[in-house]
Amino acid sequence: MLARLAAVVVLAAIGSSSHANCACGGCLGASTDDLQRVWEMAALQQRVYQQIEHPARVRELRSEIEFAEARLRLLRDRSREYEPMTRWLVGNPLYVTAEQTRLAILREERRLQTLRQVYAEEHRLHSYRLRANARAVSLAAQRLAHTHPPAGDGSIEIVNH
Repeated sequence: MLARLAAVVVLAAIGSSSHANCACGGCLGASTDDLQRVWEMAALQQRVYQQIEHPARVRELRSEIEFAEARLRLLRDRSREYEPMTRWLVGNPLYVTAEQTRLAILREERRLQTLRQVYAEEHRLHSYRLRANARAVSLAAQRLAHTHPPAGDGSIEIVNH
């Protein structure tokens, strides 16, 4: 989140820059320093996502899934414990408790299913986010390279006036 905020600040600074190193108009009148900062921010965002944000989100989802599975096991065990008492239709002392446990099992099964879908979606979108971050870094690098034209072959041309 902090990296995204910093990117917004850098992009705002670029939009207000009055230095123009490029006549193409594609660099938004940004100075080389501004473009260097944009490239660094894009590269930093890519690293933060790969090394911090995505692994943390995956760990969090795995933990929630494991907790939901454990809770579901516990509720099913509890339901089995109530089973001998809920066989009789008349005078069932644990009817309400057994029904609440069945509803809790259904709720936990749905929650677990949702968590597994979110986990699968996180993995599916991971490659998309990597490509998007890599594209942002590539575009920033292209804009930076565009402000620095190639130096040539290194030869010196002498012109007599």
